[in-house]
Amino acid sequence: MVELVEENTSYDTPYIYILYSIKTDGITIGDCTIAVDDVAFCERIDIMPQYRNYGYGTATMKLLSDKFDTIVVAPDNEDAARLFRAIGEEYKDESAEYLEKGYGVFVI
Repeated sequence: MVELVEENTSYDTPYIYILYSIKTDGITIGDCTIAVDDVAFCERIDIMPQYRNYGYGTATMKLLSDKFDTIVVAPDNEDAARLFRAIGEEYKDESAEYLEKGYGVFVI
């Protein structure tokens, strides 16, 4: 079971930035940063290498999507893009071009 623990929230910018620890069985296995404005945007999600490919990234993104209704992601590597293609759909908002990092933009 994956749990999100809010570690820090910053209101110093036009966006609200929230840092979450990703935990399973009380062990921190990664973290993620969310920027919230009109939509929630996952700026990054990092799962420690030894915990990858066990479904923790998928479970984390589903928790975030439930928490924020939808979440937008713009992966910066093929592994992340593969995950987001599998659990999301292409984001077609006009801001997608601005968010693009070379691997597509997805909404979950």
